[in-house]
Amino acid sequence: MCTDAGTDAEAHFRQGLIQDNSKHRAAFPPPDTPPGFWVLGFPDEAACELAEEAAVAAADAAAAAAEALAAAEAAIAALPAPPEYGTKGSESSAR
Repeated sequence: MCTDAGTDAEAHFRQGLIQDNSKHRAAFPPPDTPPGFWVLGFPDEAACELAEEAAVAAADAAAAAAEALAAAEAAIAALPAPPEYGTKGSESSAR
């Protein structure tokens, strides 16, 4: 009856040692591989066409995001500069 508790404590202690000292420990799970990574054969024509369409859609989305960013930066640049504080006309600098 005590052997089960001792075995659990030893297993917990052993796992602690492994996590502290092993090069195989992982604080976070490794990332998943991308879809189709483990498909070793040549893709059929339909799969190639789908991949090409996805690449074109991703490029279009990236171009749209770049245009939106450029428009936002242009709008910010068109704003008037804020007034400078502490220059002439300030009462604290006259004293």
